[in-house]
Amino acid sequence: MARIDLPSGAWVEYRDTLTAGDMFAVQESIVFDSDGGKITYHGGLQNQMRNALLTRIITAWSFEDKGIPIPSRHVARASVFTDMDMSIDDYNTLAAAVEPLVTKVRWQAPNPQPSQT
Repeated sequence: MARIDLPSGAWVEYRDTLTAGDMFAVQESIVFDSDGGKITYHGGLQNQMRNALLTRIITAWSFEDKGIPIPSRHVARASVFTDMDMSIDDYNTLAAAVEPLVTKVRWQAPNPQPSQT
């Protein structure tokens, strides 16, 4: 488990050991629209993937005191971060902390090589 303190004074605990299910959920969160053969790519793909992962790995947070349930313990939906109106500073801090995990669940993300010590 990992814990991050956010600029607002809030905190988030998250699971930092990933599962294949986490990877599948992140990859399946992306749906491309097709209109008559034209595929539309949305600019928020990275946020969508990160939020799909966050809803699975957050195990505790101080926002529960404000009536916002812990995503991984309830029906997870990536819009929870929009719905709760999290500050951009808090979100950016959280996003930076979990970026290595997001990288690991992206398509073709290689496993880190063992250290040569």
